[in-house]
Amino acid sequence: MLPAIEYAKEHGLKLYCGEWGTMKTMPKKMRLKWYQDMSDIFAEEGIENAIWAYKSSFGIRSDDNSVAYQELIDAILPDK
Repeated sequence: MLPAIEYAKEHGLKLYCGEWGTMKTMPKKMRLKWYQDMSDIFAEEGIENAIWAYKSSFGIRSDDNSVAYQELIDAILPDK
């Protein structure tokens, strides 16, 4: 992401990451850390963003889609 961040800063542009996330097959601990790290980078660099999906193989719902994975939601929306 650094080349895009540097280019945007040099040219006074805003960045937007339209789709990001991980598949549910990724180990839960690693998945949560990745969401936290990405959210931190987006916040620090002022990058607007949107995750891939609420439900599906990239969703932030539980494996059976019955409940939201609250830890992921907290990682994505730390100031909410």
